[in-house]
Amino acid sequence: MDDTGLSRGTSIAPSLLTAIQESWSAIIVLSPNYAYSRWCLDELTMIIQCMEDKSTTVIPIFYDVDPSDVQHQRGSFATTFTSPQERLAQDDDYPNKLNQWRVALTKVADLSGLESNKYSSDLELVKDIVETVYSKLRPIDVEWALSSTGDFVAFEATRRAMDKVIRALQDDGITAIGVFGMGGVGKTSMVKQVGAQARKIGLFNHVIMAIVSQTPNLRNIQGTLADLLGLKLQEETDIGSAARIAEKIL
Repeated sequence: MDDTGLSRGTSIAPSLLTAIQESWSAIIVLSPNYAYSRWCLDELTMIIQCMEDKSTTVIPIFYDVDPSDVQHQRGSFATTFTSPQERLAQDDDYPNKLNQWRVALTKVADLSGLESNKYSSDLELVKDIVETVYSKLRPIDVEWALSSTGDFVAFEATRRAMDKVIRALQDDGITAIGVFGMGGVGKTSMVKQVGAQARKIGLFNHVIMAIVSQTPNLRNIQGTLADLLGLKLQEETDIGSAARIAEKIL
């Protein structure tokens, strides 16, 4: 959350800027009140800088605004530049900030984005956002889900167990599923088969797997998941340690 511990008139927390720098992609929702927020404009400036320096993927969403108004700072996007607020005018760096914001708005408006007024509902817009993001993701290696399943033979009891797991995966109220049994009975093979089946029928776009022992090493688990997702881990920052991230994944 970018507002925790921040009061009006203060700058964005360095931890938030660090999070932006470490992000792989950014979705910017440009609403009618966007330019009223100095925080939003500062975030946008950083995102555009990352786009140019680090090839961060940027997807602008023009929500109830005309891209040309964003590009030329017209309408509600002119307020910050034509009527400087007193608290901003007192900032010695304000003229430089104004120029940075203008450049960032112009550049983001030049990007190919999605316009809400071209959709019949927000639901349709959200679906298109998901498809757009998915199309830009780096392909994920899912060989783990397909390996060792070609000769997989499911007995009746195994098929019943697999059907039960699939039904559980389709239930949004279930967030964790446990598969237990004696060693060597084929639990891992079954889970791989279920993962491949879930991906095939469209329950998930990607399925990945990491081994968790009785005494798990959270950093190793995180590293395994990152490798499977094609991600490069950054140094630990004050917005969350690797261990805390791994705990959330688990």
